[in-house]
Amino acid sequence: MVRAQPSSAQLTDARLDINLYHINVDSATNTGFANAMASRMKSLVQTLVSDGAKYIAVPNLYPKHLSPSVQFYAGSDQTKGANLGKAIDQANAAIKNSLATFGSKVVYVDINSYMKGVWTNHTAYGITHVSTKTPNSSPFCDGYSGE
Repeated sequence: MVRAQPSSAQLTDARLDINLYHINVDSATNTGFANAMASRMKSLVQTLVSDGAKYIAVPNLYPKHLSPSVQFYAGSDQTKGANLGKAIDQANAAIKNSLATFGSKVVYVDINSYMKGVWTNHTAYGITHVSTKTPNSSPFCDGYSGE
């Protein structure tokens, strides 16, 4: 049986928007968020496999808590940013575990660790400002202000 190639609308729909799921930044445990993300990702991958995809690259969630805009909005409350990071780590572990059922069809791409490495060794990448905005620049791009 030959399956039709998925349309661009189907492929566009196969993305996971972290902003659609609730993270409780007042708690270090976000099992509900982690499970919801893993379930959604597994469902999206299953759709692609069912449509005939041979291999699927699945990036994990990036460390959004390190973003200057998150740090800016959290202010001096470091706990909220740390809890956001823990929630992302919990979700990534759950996503990776849920994808194991697909075996070699799925290539799990650990973007999170890579981005943390860039953050930690930013000068090696030519980045001078990771936790503050660049001097004399516009405000942070927070995805909402139109910047």
